[in-house]
Amino acid sequence: MTGSTLRRLRTFVLMMVVVLSACTDGGAASTGRAPGQVGSSPARSQTPSRASPDPLEGEWRQTYTCEDNVRTFITNMHVISPRTRRAMAETTGLSTARPDLIAYYIRDFAWGPSAGTATRLTPQALCAGAGDRTEIMRVANGQMTFSSPGGGTWLVTYELIGDHMLTMNDGGQDIAVCESFLRCTEATYRFTFEIAGNRLWFEQLGRKHQDPWAGGVPERAPYVRVA
Repeated sequence: MTGSTLRRLRTFVLMMVVVLSACTDGGAASTGRAPGQVGSSPARSQTPSRASPDPLEGEWRQTYTCEDNVRTFITNMHVISPRTRRAMAETTGLSTARPDLIAYYIRDFAWGPSAGTATRLTPQALCAGAGDRTEIMRVANGQMTFSSPGGGTWLVTYELIGDHMLTMNDGGQDIAVCESFLRCTEATYRFTFEIAGNRLWFEQLGRKHQDPWAGGVPERAPYVRVA
């Protein structure tokens, strides 16, 4: 097991201990990636009407750069709670200063040729020469399946809330609240979403109580509908 893998394992245990269900916090940190603003649910009709089709159903492709991935991690690290930072500091032996914690983990989010050796820990330096990556999200029957070439598959159950919001739950696989490494219960992440033409953006809500790892996957770059 490599040092990078060990750091990710320690981080998963740590972040799941301190993560709270996003349903307890309605605050959001704007990333400015999605156009427009989140709308409210339409008023209830006085006459029965057929349920609206799910706008998310279909197949979507996310193409993201190494810099997209690194910047999303940094954004999330800048809004996590002091409690989370204290726990991370205890695990790593570092201070609670965000720059120290970011420097400790940032290489795990980059895949450029110099990601492991760069002395300047900026997205540009860590990602120089890195190719783009692709992830496919298939949505049907209240489930999202995230997969990437040569990678694993992440299955998420979601529920729409109005026209521009949803919750995500994966049965405690990565979205969980843990008292210890072996005692975890399911949790829920909450996102807003915006569709413009064939493009889809996600933005995580209640971000400060969640981890920058699993929560950053849907929001690191827009999706484009392919089916």
